Amino acid sequence: MDGQHHLLDHPQGRKLLVMRRAARGFSLIELMVTIAVVAILLAIATPNFRDWMNNSRIRSASESIQNGLRVARNEAAQRGTWVRFELSSANSASWQVCQVTSGTGTCADTTPNAATLIEQRGGTEALVKLTGSTTAASQTTTTTTLTGGIPGGITFDPLARPFATGTTPLKRIDVAGANDAGRRLVILISAGGMVRMCDPDATLAATNAQSCKSN
Repeated sequence: MDGQHHLLDHPQGRKLLVMRRAARGFSLIELMVTIAVVAILLAIATPNFRDWMNNSRIRSASESIQNGLRVARNEAAQRGTWVRFELSSANSASWQVCQVTSGTGTCADTTPNAATLIEQRGGTEALVKLTGSTTAASQTTTTTTLTGGIPGGITFDPLARPFATGTTPLKRIDVAGANDAGRRLVILISAGGMVRMCDPDATLAATNAQSCKSN
C-alpha cells in the first residue's frame, strides 16, 4: 500500500498505475455478460437470416426458370421451328432449351432426329422443390400445393405457342423451399405462350396481372 501511495506522489507513477489496471482487461463477470448478450443476439438473428436465404433461393430459382421459358419461346419464334424447355430435376432449377425436329420431340432425342442444344442451366439454385401441372384449371388455384410433374417440359411451336400434341406441356410450375419451407412462387404459361411469375399468397384481385388467379 505504501508503495502505491509512493507511486501516486509522482506523475509517472500515476501513469504506471493506470497502465497496470488497463492491462488487467475484462473481469470474468464482464466476459460472461458479453458472451450472453452475443448469444442472445445470434439466437434472434439466425432464424431471420435462414428465412431470408431460403426465400432468396426460391426467388433465384423462379427467375431462372422464367428466363429459360422465355428463351425457349423467343428462339421458337426466331427460328420458325419447335423449341423445347425441359426441367430435369425436382430438387434444383436445372433446365435446358433445345431445338427439336418435331413438336413431339424431346431434348433427349438422338440420331436421326437429334435435338440441338441451345442453352442450359445447371442446378446452381439448389435446396428448392419444384412441382408442375399440365392442366389449365390449376392456374386458377392459389392455395393448392402441386405434387409431381417434374421432370417435365413444354414445347413451343413456330408461332411461339405451347404445342399441345404429343408430350403434354407444363402450364404451371411451383417453386418452394426444400420440404415446402418458406414462401412459394408460381410460374404460369398461358395458352398463347406468355410466361409470368406470381405470388400465390398475395391478396390480389383476379383482374390484377400479378395475381395467380388471372390467366
